[in-house]
Amino acid sequence: MAPPKDFRSLVSGVDDVDTMADYLCPALGYQFMFTRKTSPWEMSEWNQDELQKFEVDLDDVDRLYYIHHTDDACGSTFHLLARMRHKNDEERRLFVEFSAGCDYTGFECQGGGEIFVTFHANVFFQTVLRADYNRAGLYESLLSDGYRIDEYTDYNPRRGFMENAPMLKFLCHVAINENRGRLQHYPQVLPKILSESVEEFIKIRETIQEYDED
Repeated sequence: MAPPKDFRSLVSGVDDVDTMADYLCPALGYQFMFTRKTSPWEMSEWNQDELQKFEVDLDDVDRLYYIHHTDDACGSTFHLLARMRHKNDEERRLFVEFSAGCDYTGFECQGGGEIFVTFHANVFFQTVLRADYNRAGLYESLLSDGYRIDEYTDYNPRRGFMENAPMLKFLCHVAINENRGRLQHYPQVLPKILSESVEEFIKIRETIQEYDED
């Protein structure tokens, strides 16, 4: 089956719906079992129960960033990173991470998964990056689609890497985030570009915390 006309894929050899389905079956049929997540501040953008009923429909995928499937004697895993058309709003796009797995007995006996969704490209880029994702390819793809994307930031940096300019910016953001009760006036005193940067940082930090919760 043909994907949307403007479909683009970062995965060599995967350029239609049927091939994507080959990677993700049978997990797609068990999405009713999966946990759904989004950022805390995007919950209001979903109607009641809409998020919990959301399912990945490969016919709506117009950007494929990553897809992978493993299968061995212990069980199977399934991963998808993509952009989708929103069924209720053709002009909006959803960024989706689909992650599922089961043991050798199958999903009905021992299986589950998680679907993370966001409407915001930079939040998506900063939140979902696993070690085996094509970070550079995803970054370039998002930029080519006109999104404003910050270079990847480690939101939990290791000690010993605190001296460079990006890290000092990060620490300033952390300080404001952790003292928002006393620094609620920061939007009025900081230059607009810095205030917006802090707001973006806070949103992404909250999203990562939600994303990492079991």
